[in-house]
Amino acid sequence: MKIAILINQSHKEEERFTTTMLALKALERGHTVLYIGLADFVYEDEQSVSAHCRVITPGHGLTNGADFVKYLKDAEKTLVDLNEVDILWLRFDPTLDMINRPWAAAAGIQFAQLVKKNGRLVINDPDYLVQANNKLYLENFPKSVRPKTLVTRSHEDVLRFLEEQKDKIILKPLKGSGGKNVFMIDYKERQNLKQNSGSNFEGWVCNCSRIFT
Repeated sequence: MKIAILINQSHKEEERFTTTMLALKALERGHTVLYIGLADFVYEDEQSVSAHCRVITPGHGLTNGADFVKYLKDAEKTLVDLNEVDILWLRFDPTLDMINRPWAAAAGIQFAQLVKKNGRLVINDPDYLVQANNKLYLENFPKSVRPKTLVTRSHEDVLRFLEEQKDKIILKPLKGSGGKNVFMIDYKERQNLKQNSGSNFEGWVCNCSRIFT
């Protein structure tokens, strides 16, 4: 099979990334891997979506992460019609481009929707990713599997929530990943609460202590 993997940018890939391990395993099983960056898509019409890909085949003999990443970063790009691939696998992190390339994540999802519409298999369905663009989507889960949650930009609301729980809570930005800017606040030790719930975030999700029991 031809497996296209959509990432943020090829030059930022690292040996330790899960995507690298997945790509190596695909090569080991005889599949061709095509790396696509979020800036690599080409739209001609709704039936023709292409991308400038870095193509790696089993014949390149890459068996470890270090060699794989070096080859990937040095490889020349080839324009590929995405109707020719079997799978498009979405592996990019939207939060990495929030500041410097705010267009990137949305463009990636929109191009993936076009590829899906043209009959290709897209892993991490882009139509559902649109619905799950921040942590509010978790509120669609049954109450039995999610902690009590408050979403607010108000420090006073967070303080009230902490008083109601009388236990530890978790503060995290409404949009983000990788554990960045996530804080645990203890009911009895709240001296850092104000600086951690400042106005530099678009919102806070506050989870009650049920997640610790």
